[in-house]
Amino acid sequence: MDVIKEFLEAAESGNLTLSLTQNAVSKWREDLAKVFNEASTQEAKTEFYNTYIDFARKCEELGQLGGVSGYGGIRDYEKLRIKDYCRAVDYNFPYGWKSR
Repeated sequence: MDVIKEFLEAAESGNLTLSLTQNAVSKWREDLAKVFNEASTQEAKTEFYNTYIDFARKCEELGQLGGVSGYGGIRDYEKLRIKDYCRAVDYNFPYGWKSR
């Protein structure tokens, strides 16, 4: 959960990087796979969603960022990739949980 916490702190301070985003999404995907492949109980799913609710909300927010400037070069590329990763998390997280 440390990488998720780092992701949230970096997103709040505006210091989010592509590698940190990739690591956080990777961790989220691993935990998602564990929950849905090993323990398919409703309690396990509820615990997972409660654990990652802040991460999903931040990803939803970042996935809706505006476009790129066209003058940012590699930073624009990173911004678009971060946006793509965040949209993938947002897409796979149930809407009802984010609206609580």
